[in-house]
Amino acid sequence: MGNNACKWPLLFIAALFIITGPIQGRTSVQSVYPPNWWVGMPYADVLVVVKGENIANTTVSTNYTGISIKKADYSQNRNFLLLNLSISKKTQPGNVVLTFRAGARVVDSYSFYLYPAPKSSQQHKGIAASDVIYQIVPDRFSNGNASNDNPRNYMERTDRLNPAGVHGGDFKGILNHLPYFRQLGISCLELTPVTESNQFILSYDRSAPTNHYRPDARLGTINEYTNLVAQCQRQGIKVINSFVFHQVGKRHPWVTQPPLDNWFIPDAGTYMRQTDPAVMSDPYASNEDKAIHALSWKTMDVPRLNQQDPLLRQFLIQNCLWWVAKTGIDGIKIENTASNDLPFLSELTNKLTQVFPRLAIIADVNVSAPALAAYHTKHSPALEDGYLQINHPSDYPLSEPLKTTFSPYTSSTDGLRDLYQILTQDFVYKHPANNIVFADNHKLTRAYTNADKELAQLKLMLTYVLTTRGIPSITYGTEVLLDGHINKGEGFVRKDFPGGWPSDPQNAFSQKGLSAQQREFYHFMKKLLTWRRTSQAIHQGQLIHYAPQNGVYIYFRIMEEQLVMVVFNNNPREKKDLSFSSYASIIGNNRFARDVITGEIYTEMGGIVIFPKTALILEFKQGEF
Repeated sequence: MGNNACKWPLLFIAALFIITGPIQGRTSVQSVYPPNWWVGMPYADVLVVVKGENIANTTVSTNYTGISIKKADYSQNRNFLLLNLSISKKTQPGNVVLTFRAGARVVDSYSFYLYPAPKSSQQHKGIAASDVIYQIVPDRFSNGNASNDNPRNYMERTDRLNPAGVHGGDFKGILNHLPYFRQLGISCLELTPVTESNQFILSYDRSAPTNHYRPDARLGTINEYTNLVAQCQRQGIKVINSFVFHQVGKRHPWVTQPPLDNWFIPDAGTYMRQTDPAVMSDPYASNEDKAIHALSWKTMDVPRLNQQDPLLRQFLIQNCLWWVAKTGIDGIKIENTASNDLPFLSELTNKLTQVFPRLAIIADVNVSAPALAAYHTKHSPALEDGYLQINHPSDYPLSEPLKTTFSPYTSSTDGLRDLYQILTQDFVYKHPANNIVFADNHKLTRAYTNADKELAQLKLMLTYVLTTRGIPSITYGTEVLLDGHINKGEGFVRKDFPGGWPSDPQNAFSQKGLSAQQREFYHFMKKLLTWRRTSQAIHQGQLIHYAPQNGVYIYFRIMEEQLVMVVFNNNPREKKDLSFSSYASIIGNNRFARDVITGEIYTEMGGIVIFPKTALILEFKQGEF
């Protein structure tokens, strides 16, 4: 053997012996996070948090080629050990055995498996304007496996009579209904957080994690979730998962036994303090307002994490990388984005795109001004270009006027002008077609409620969402008129999907028991979504709009030979005659138009009547359809 061959094992076979105090009591490994890793990831030094009784009193070693334990930091808690596993670029996938010793005696071992590098080119497709997102609160969609409703050691039990309780929806329930999404015209599912939240109350929304590395058992196992993602992708449905990075539940084991004391923001007793996410971008914000926004806990049961600590920051970022690599999801949504530390968001999003360049990353910042929504994006007007790798802002500024634009209590022209003026501010976005557009979501009053439970208003709202620029998002159950006002509580917005439970009197999957209005709106949505799936003008076309006049708003979507015209008559009583001569510069030589919803063909370029409180979508062609 040559010299290089002799040096290789000496260079990469590592054994680290940590100077410890006397062993006190029994020693064992209880958990290791992350439980495994991949070669080719951005962290050459993986932070491994080991928990076990008296584990900090052990020495750790491995003889795996290409792996060394460069450093081990004692936790302030003797039941934690923080390891830095250094992974060489030449390290091969395989089983890395970590051996824990008390003196010369082996007290435990752990198999830390290294998988091959994630194949990001084959997964993580990202999202585009050709997609339609369907947002699901998993607990409220469908109960496919009743046996996991009340696992042992979970504090909150299933109670469907409680709007804020656990209702039993799970991964199997979503998997059982993939054909429903395809038939409706959905191409992407967005799931609210799925990580374990073993809290006494309000655990159904999983916004207070108690274990970062496993799904809530009431939803299913990590293998069931990975299978759900894979089955969705096989049927052409992408999957986005929401993550909570800034807080945990009080029953998280770290709360009583933190690895390091500075991993938590101290409890200042300022629960439910109203803060405005705009303070993050406010150049004139006081230090007091910044501190309140950055340091306050949401409630006494939800401690705030200190993302400024470098070790905690690395733990959280590795956790997100682990979920993406493990499950193959196509995108992530950062819940309450503005509640996170900006340097943390920068490192998180840059590490994610380094490994998964096509991964969709969505910011969720509930603000009313486009400039504030654009702040947390890759091309932020205020931050250094590329500081954040977030391409998809949630378009709350557009959703705000949409709540009342078509209401009879709003001036027909003024309401439309509000929508129009929001779009005139699109210059603050580098790529406004990447915005997530919605009439509601799981944090807002339902669209049907905002529409005063009138089909005409709701049809106008959804027509706009599905034809304007951006990526449309629909909250589960909108298609069958689920209602609910957020002021009554989030549980009243996140109602159970009809038919998701065997005892439900209505079944939206089969249409059994639905009212005439529910069936009418479902078929309207299905027709509109089915058409949208193949309309390149809607997906990629230029948007040209005309300032609203007399309660009428008109815009075109144009892509090469494809032309779509969208007309809103927001007047509550007056019919409007549509004359194409006013738009001859855009319509050009096209002599045939088809109504997308009714299928009616128009050959006379004039004399089309738009009835009150209706929208018209026309496709144009030079020849016959």
